[in-house]
Amino acid sequence: MLRLLWVTGGILFFAGGISAPNLPFARGQQPPELTVSIGEVVTDESIQSGLRLEQQRLWLDAIQHYESATRQHPDDASLKQRLLVCRIHHDVQRRYQDATFVRSVGEMSLLQALDLYVELLANMETHYVDGIDWQRLVRHGSASLEVALTEPIFIEKLLPDAKPDAIETFRMAIHKQVLNRATTSRHELRAIASQVAELAKRELGLSSTAVVLEFACGSLAALDPYSRFLTAGQLEET
Repeated sequence: MLRLLWVTGGILFFAGGISAPNLPFARGQQPPELTVSIGEVVTDESIQSGLRLEQQRLWLDAIQHYESATRQHPDDASLKQRLLVCRIHHDVQRRYQDATFVRSVGEMSLLQALDLYVELLANMETHYVDGIDWQRLVRHGSASLEVALTEPIFIEKLLPDAKPDAIETFRMAIHKQVLNRATTSRHELRAIASQVAELAKRELGLSSTAVVLEFACGSLAALDPYSRFLTAGQLEET
C-alpha cells in the first residue's frame, strides 16, 4: 500500500493506499427494486440507528456504525453516503480542536494556502496511478467546507458574529456554484477554491485561508478515506 508524506506550511499531509481503484463512494446509487427486500429493511434500520448518533453529534460512533453496516451491505449507496458525511464532520472537529492547525489558519496567507493546495494536487496527480477525477475532488473539497459551516467548533473559531441565516445562504450558494462547474485540472480547482474563498471573505468575513484548507483536506480525503493531514502537534502524538 502506497504511503505519501509531505509537509507544507506546518501541516503534514498523509496519503495512505491512494492507488486503490475501487473507492467506496465512487459509484452512484443503484436503481431501486420494485419490492422491498429483507436487506433493504435491514439497511433502513441501520440508517435510522446511524442518524440517531448523528443527531447527537457522536461522529466517531456513527463512523464505526456505518463502517460495520457497509461491510454487511457493501453495495448500499445510502450507507456509504452517510459514512462519508460523518467522516467529514469528524475530520473538521479534529482539525479545529488542534491548536497547531488553528494557528496555521491564522498565520498562513491566502496565497500560501492556494500554493499548498496546488502542491497537494500535484502530488496526487504524480502518485495516483488510476488517474484523477478532478470533478470528484472539487465536489469533496466543497463538501468539506459545507460541512464545516455546520460545525459549532468551526463557527465558534472563525465566525462567532455571523448570523446563522447568512451562513446557510452562503453554504447553499457555493454548493450550487461548485456543482455546476466543470473541472478538468488542478489549476481549475485552484481557481474555484480561490473564488469561493474570496466570496466567503466578502459575504461572511470568513478566513480565506480556512476555506482553501477545507478544499485541500476534502480533496485529499476524496481519493481515500484513510488519507489525512497531520499537523505538527498530531505528528508528535503518532
